Order: sequence, then C-alpha cells, then structure tokens
Amino acid sequence: MTGRLAVLRVPLDDAPGAMAIVTSVVAQGGGNIVDVQHVRHRASMSSRRAELVLEVEFAGPEARDRVLALLHERVGRDHVVVSSFDLATLDR
Repeated sequence: MTGRLAVLRVPLDDAPGAMAIVTSVVAQGGGNIVDVQHVRHRASMSSRRAELVLEVEFAGPEARDRVLALLHERVGRDHVVVSSFDLATLDR
C-alpha cells in the first residue's frame, strides 16, 4: 500500500473492549495497522488508563482524515495525537 503513514497515540481506559473500539474505527476508515503498542505502566499514567500507539498506513491523506474524524467522534478530539509523514520520504 502506498500513501501516508501516521502514528496515532490514543489514551483510553484500561478496560475490556477499549482497544477493540479504536482498532475497529481504524479498519472502518480504511487504515491498515502495521504496528501496535499497548502501554499500561507508566509513572505519569493512572493505573486505570492505557495508551494505544498505532502505526497506521493509509491510501492517502483523505483516508487518514476520515479515520481521524471517526476517532475524534469515538474518543474525543483532545485524546488523539498524530504524527504523520509521507512514505516516499522514508524510501530515500
């Protein structure tokens, strides 16, 4: 798949099904998850919270924006941090 790559950091409750909601939204919007980290233990984080870090490949910026809009609806705009870059720059 060519296009854009984004790293999404999504804080969430450490509860059954929370990760499934986020990954379902990414799939629904057409994103391809290429790497995932589920971070639960960090000094600055409550024991009832976790952070999901997803590296997601998109067909293009439109697909990325669609997934971000869906995530903002489900988990809130202030709770998704994105780093995005063009895959073509990685090939150099």
